[in-house]
Amino acid sequence: MREQILKKERNLMINSRIIEEYPWLEKLLIANEKVSIDLIDDEHKNSFRYVVPYILKQCGEEWKGDESVLNPIEDMGNKRRPCALCGTPNKYIYYIENKLNGNKLNVGRDCVEEFVDIKVISEGISRNKLIKKAQEIRRMNDINDKFPGIQNKMDTLLATVENYPIVIPNSIKDPYIQMVKMITEVYNDYLKGLKDEIVFSQIEEFIQSEHEFIKQFEDYVEKNSNNPFIATRKMIRWLEHRKDPEIIELLNETGEITRGSVARVWEKEYFEKQHNQITVLFSTLELNVLKFDEDNNHIVFAVGINKINLILPYEKFLSFFGPLLIGEKPFAAFTLQNVIKVCREEDFMSIYHFIDQFRKLTRRWGVGLRETDSSIDQNIVYLKEKESKLYVQVKVQELFQYAKGIVFGLNKPSREDLENFITQVPGKRYTKENIRELNNIVQNMERKSLK
Repeated sequence: MREQILKKERNLMINSRIIEEYPWLEKLLIANEKVSIDLIDDEHKNSFRYVVPYILKQCGEEWKGDESVLNPIEDMGNKRRPCALCGTPNKYIYYIENKLNGNKLNVGRDCVEEFVDIKVISEGISRNKLIKKAQEIRRMNDINDKFPGIQNKMDTLLATVENYPIVIPNSIKDPYIQMVKMITEVYNDYLKGLKDEIVFSQIEEFIQSEHEFIKQFEDYVEKNSNNPFIATRKMIRWLEHRKDPEIIELLNETGEITRGSVARVWEKEYFEKQHNQITVLFSTLELNVLKFDEDNNHIVFAVGINKINLILPYEKFLSFFGPLLIGEKPFAAFTLQNVIKVCREEDFMSIYHFIDQFRKLTRRWGVGLRETDSSIDQNIVYLKEKESKLYVQVKVQELFQYAKGIVFGLNKPSREDLENFITQVPGKRYTKENIRELNNIVQNMERKSLK
């Protein structure tokens, strides 16, 4: 919507062919360097606000240039020549020519880029196409008198349903979209001269129907805005960033999180609404939620009073147990064993707590566990093999993944399972002396590095 025409816009317009079709505007432009809405009579105010932007765009398309548009035709050195549009003194001179009336202008580079499409200039638009476009703008002016701002409205109709904070489902918005496509075709046919003013009545009917659709959309938004599982625009943008068109399509169809989409959406604002429910779910298994880590997208929790903090990524939680949030049967049973199975330790201190607990609980099984002063830092512990009485190196992370059920009081792994696990670990076997020697070597190296 236009409220004024600036000096450089005015200079472009009075040198363009299309302005001759608007004598009231041409007269004002000739008499004034700048034209504001205050100078426009009531009869032409709507045209000024809504049609002038298209007239100005057409002005830019009327002009052509040779290679001088892309490269200056002349370097003035220490001299300067004012731009014919804005008056700014220019060292480099560019020329453009109007394809319809033959007018020529020297312009500055900034004005060339602002008013004239370089690509259009290089490719060229035929005289006939420019005249047809001018005729369309004339018809746009006529229909704008009947329906002020109609072109702006037509340009944004399809975006209407995308402007709400929540997703309008296809069942509600599809009839509107079909109607918009129909009226857009009718409107464009009128601009092209394929239909006459009979289309005015169709547009009038559309405007009335649109009010009813908008009311329907607004009622849907008001009714569903507080639904914690409603699909939102933020969800759609989040899914677009993740490149997940399948779930975007599903959310547009259903308008809310369902069993088919629950495993793939953990957009921040939506997931925050699920925190309380997830905390309650965990408490049923005597799991204490410590925090929701939004930076890394995982749940941090502990089992009872256990000092070992575990993390469960949002994606894994939803993939296995997501339907619980919408009151449906989960994809996997929500049991302590299953939750523990897909978790890992949360921090470095948890490793020490795990080692201490593991040692206490397996001592009665006769399982020996040794570590050196720095082995845990190196992600290594030593477990005693039952038959050979020798020790084998095991990565702490591997031991945690395999044996966390022992620490958390689950049925598996059993003593026999653990013994088989140790036996099957490949690699060299060590005596206690070997382990002490390795520890001494590492300590000596560390002392030397500090000297």
